Amino acid sequence: MTRLSVVSGAVAAVLLSGCTSLEERQIANGNFDYLQETTGKPLVIPGDIDQPSYQKDYSIPDVGQNAPADLVGENVKVVAPPLVLPTVSGTHIEEGNQNALIWFDQVDDSQPLNQAIWNAVTESLQARNAEIESQDMAANTLQSGWIEKVALNEEDTSWLDNAIDWISVSGEEQKVFYKFRFDLDVKPHGRSAALTVTQTARKVVSADTGEIIAAATDVEIARESEVNTLNSVVNEYDKHIRLIEAKRIKQIRSGLATEMGFDADGNPAFVVDSEYEITWTRLLLVLRKLGFNVKDLDQTNGLLFVKYGDSDGNWWDNLWSSDKASLPLDKKDYRIQVEEAGQKTTVTLLSEDNEPFSADKVSDIFSQFAAVMAEKNLDI
Repeated sequence: MTRLSVVSGAVAAVLLSGCTSLEERQIANGNFDYLQETTGKPLVIPGDIDQPSYQKDYSIPDVGQNAPADLVGENVKVVAPPLVLPTVSGTHIEEGNQNALIWFDQVDDSQPLNQAIWNAVTESLQARNAEIESQDMAANTLQSGWIEKVALNEEDTSWLDNAIDWISVSGEEQKVFYKFRFDLDVKPHGRSAALTVTQTARKVVSADTGEIIAAATDVEIARESEVNTLNSVVNEYDKHIRLIEAKRIKQIRSGLATEMGFDADGNPAFVVDSEYEITWTRLLLVLRKLGFNVKDLDQTNGLLFVKYGDSDGNWWDNLWSSDKASLPLDKKDYRIQVEEAGQKTTVTLLSEDNEPFSADKVSDIFSQFAAVMAEKNLDI
């Protein structure tokens, strides 16, 4: 019992000694006696005496007319400003831009970039139980409803910080709510877009009575809430990108069905039952498995330069390889043309001179090609 009392007393002492509000922890420690200082008069030198040479390296510049005169003493925040975090592939920020703004570049062609960004905004608001007050897709703007206590990682706050914040509110728990406007600036080509978050309203409400205690805010608080909200959208966008990538890898590893057919020019070809991007990546693995070495490639034009019988596989793979599994091809250079065909993809085999294979030659290769293309869990 005595030990419990000692522990309880120690905890209470820590809480009481550190019982400072969030605002108090954002200002400098110590006194502000310098605010009482007055500007001294300059030294007067008689005119018949040589004037001293003054260095202006440490002179304090004059305060501009539009400078906030009240930002002195306790009103000066000494905490680091919140930063926009371009942590997702294809995102970047503008150096020197003071707004809560981030640029997105298209990295996934499964849906338009603006749709992906708006989906991330919507999912971020839903995660905070916030409604959408209005949205104008033509103007690329969205106005949110009230969002409670916007923070990027609330779970990172320690129990001690929460206890101190609660105690510091003069015995009354408060809740803070914000509203934001989201503006999306999409480039004409549609593959780059800038998202800006602007705080449009703020209120502090008593948790006990529901009464609004304060509604005004300052620039620092607005900036922090805007940046945290923008970073939460980036996090949701990152989840989407990761989900798409995981789905893509799963499709590549699962194997793809193939049939005999023709390409757009009427040449005999393999027709793979998958979209171009998936087929292209899968084909690189299949060619290596079949004994081809890819010497050069151009994904934009769907062209592969390969050599059969010159695989870059290791000596262990070569040791266990069998001539029975080899293709009926001479060991020399070839070309492969890959083309989109709606929801499917055609793979046309060509000679080094760009002559398409005959139907019989394509048929001879088909069974082995189709078997490897359909093989599950092919090593990536």
